[in-house]
Amino acid sequence: MNKWKILLVDDDKLVHLFIESALKNLEFENKSIELYHAYNLKQAKEFLDINTDTAVLISDLVMEKDLAGLELIDYVRNIIKNRNVRIILETARPEKAPEDVTVASYDINLYLDKKDLNEVKLRTAVLTSLRSYRDIILLERGVKGLEKIIKEPHELLFLEDIYAFLEEWYEKVKMFIKYYSIVGEYKVGIKYKNFVIGELSEEEYGESNGNLIKKEFEYKDDKGLFIVKFKYDINPIEKGIITTFIENIYLSFISSNYFIDMHKSHKEIIYKLSDIIEARSGETGFHVRSVAEIAYIIGESYGLDQKRLDVLKLAAPLHDIGKIGISDTILNKPEKLTDEEFEIMKEHPIIGHNILKNSKWEVFDIAAKISLQHHEKWNGKGYPFGLKEDNIILEARIVSIADVFDALTQDRVYRKAWPIDQAVNYISSLKGIAFDPVLVDIFLDNIEKIKKLKSELQF
Repeated sequence: MNKWKILLVDDDKLVHLFIESALKNLEFENKSIELYHAYNLKQAKEFLDINTDTAVLISDLVMEKDLAGLELIDYVRNIIKNRNVRIILETARPEKAPEDVTVASYDINLYLDKKDLNEVKLRTAVLTSLRSYRDIILLERGVKGLEKIIKEPHELLFLEDIYAFLEEWYEKVKMFIKYYSIVGEYKVGIKYKNFVIGELSEEEYGESNGNLIKKEFEYKDDKGLFIVKFKYDINPIEKGIITTFIENIYLSFISSNYFIDMHKSHKEIIYKLSDIIEARSGETGFHVRSVAEIAYIIGESYGLDQKRLDVLKLAAPLHDIGKIGISDTILNKPEKLTDEEFEIMKEHPIIGHNILKNSKWEVFDIAAKISLQHHEKWNGKGYPFGLKEDNIILEARIVSIADVFDALTQDRVYRKAWPIDQAVNYISSLKGIAFDPVLVDIFLDNIEKIKKLKSELQF
């Protein structure tokens, strides 16, 4: 992707000229934008059918017919199923589709009134949308890459010659970055004793800056260094995914004298991926681990078999992965969200589902369903679809209790942690309302075990 594709759909040529001028020379992460023009629904649909990698769609509300923009949004989200493109709806006729109603009813990311539109606001809106699009694409590619290394056995896992392993490690990391990443220019190098492979000079092994990923490793008491050096600062999400890939290959090779217990490294992959999301929203990795362990306790007491329990424990930490598509200003807002901001926050279950869905690995498949449904409520008044009772999968009903309880007992940017007993009473008060009554009883029966678990995790 050499440029960011942006499609502008408006029947007013003056609007095209204004936006083209406003976005002139705009760059994001050292890449320029490519602005494409459509003047009616037909042209817009034809473009989006072909250009599935469009990053931002800017659409007018009223064009050849009233609410044409909403028809286009419905086409994008529900007909061609493009959930990645960020949508900015702009209009000079807000009375035709008021902002609060439109944001609540349609999967859009920003709503702009033309009378308030200026160059600064427009550029800010586009940059915010590009940042969100980039993060979604990075997570999707990362998940696919992680799935690939989990599903496909590595021939390198059974190489007992450390030098053969280092060569394979080097090639696989380069292949992963080239295929799954959108980073720019980079170099890869490995140094172990007197063995050096890659494009890095001797001086570069001693560098320490934000452009580097360094993995120190040890084999039979000899230490080595694996480095990826990027020309530009790398996005933290992508850095985390590449680091996870590097570490997974090493862990897989080195553990148990090459008789590999893959489950451990898979769990670390998922926890590291979840930690990236939690850190972005100002939370801690302790939360995702705690949710996984609490969900396991509830599921075990419910009577799930061991395989289903293991899948639940691995899938639960990914429940909020969709927050990657929510802006930092909303995620980290210390005050209560406005109604409009909350509607945007409510998009994260669908974003998470779209990142994780269609996987052949059962953990990601269940994680996709948990992500989509963990904010549904037993009485049908949750979101995004208002599912009720047993129409919500069991794993999502379990995670919803674990997630709410653990979130309440941890500090957040908008409030201090609740005492555990207060959080327990809150869960109990929503028995049969927000939460499955059977699972609430199981939660309450196991509360001492859960308290002990949280105490151990904190230390």
